[in-house]
Amino acid sequence: MAVRTVLFAIALHLPSAATAQVFTIDPTLFEADPTAWNSEGVGAPSVVYAHDKGHFVMLFETMTGTSDAQCPDGYWSIGYAWSQDGLNWSVGDGPILEPTAGSYTGCGMRQPSVLRNGETQVVLFASLQEADTCASGVIPSWGCTRDSGIGYAMFSEDWSRGQAGARLRMNSMAQILTPVVEGPGYAEPSLISYNGNLHMYVDWLGEIKHATSLDLATWTFDATPVLTPGAHAWSQDSLYSPSAACVPSTTGATMSASGPVIDLVYGGRTWGLSGLTEAGWTNALSPDSSAFLTNAAGAAFTYSTLDEFISMDALRDGATTLIWFEELAADGRPAIGFATDGTWMRATIEDRRCDN
Repeated sequence: MAVRTVLFAIALHLPSAATAQVFTIDPTLFEADPTAWNSEGVGAPSVVYAHDKGHFVMLFETMTGTSDAQCPDGYWSIGYAWSQDGLNWSVGDGPILEPTAGSYTGCGMRQPSVLRNGETQVVLFASLQEADTCASGVIPSWGCTRDSGIGYAMFSEDWSRGQAGARLRMNSMAQILTPVVEGPGYAEPSLISYNGNLHMYVDWLGEIKHATSLDLATWTFDATPVLTPGAHAWSQDSLYSPSAACVPSTTGATMSASGPVIDLVYGGRTWGLSGLTEAGWTNALSPDSSAFLTNAAGAAFTYSTLDEFISMDALRDGATTLIWFEELAADGRPAIGFATDGTWMRATIEDRRCDN
């Protein structure tokens, strides 16, 4: 993968001002081990930085079972990995979330979003169920469609250190038996903590919706989406893959905010009669979690294939953005790349608890 640089005009100081930044895509790819449990590829990254351990932690999706009549798109699991530099990753021994036959996760879980609280990992995920869920005539509250909603699980971190370096093991604490958000259309959740509440941004049928919760189990959605398609030529038909991060108020992010500002990276797509015509990604900023200032200057860059920036996750280090993204590697399997638009230090990376 060759080094690529792209211009990204991002509004950081004033609503009417934008400064051009250059994103550099690192040539290093995090690829699956063809002989391991994640041999079908790694995708949909969600990354946090554990300051107390000096490591990044990533959750990712991987297909662990081939398609059949029950699950035409295959069986999906969620795994984890850890890294000191955000580029070179050590992978856990196996999935931490796997399909449970006969449940709302009968075909598995995809698109994780992780929020770290101490040594506890809280994970949201998009759930998939089997084709015959309603064959018995009993219709669950989340319906009979293939995508059953958004669920969550909790894990504790178990770190060990030795001469070979650090090793991470994730131990299950709890998994919700029914979706916390029920029904079809929801995908790619992003979870943060802001002003004492939990906030979720989620793709819903090509729009980005926002919901709040005090306990992870009950979510209240805003009456209208926070972002809708149409703001740019490359996002006329749908938005996807929201990723929320925190911008400290000391960076003077926007709108004279007195506290942290939420930076929401997201993608968009425009379709034509022959398929995808253009796609791209950009960001929007909000000082109150729901009123977003969209980036009028455009996208980080645009592309015309579904093989690039399939799913994204971003963190902030002051004015610098770090972004991990899924794309198809040369062998056709999903892999995860990394890009940034400036210098950064591990010690100053913001986490997703925006109320610190």
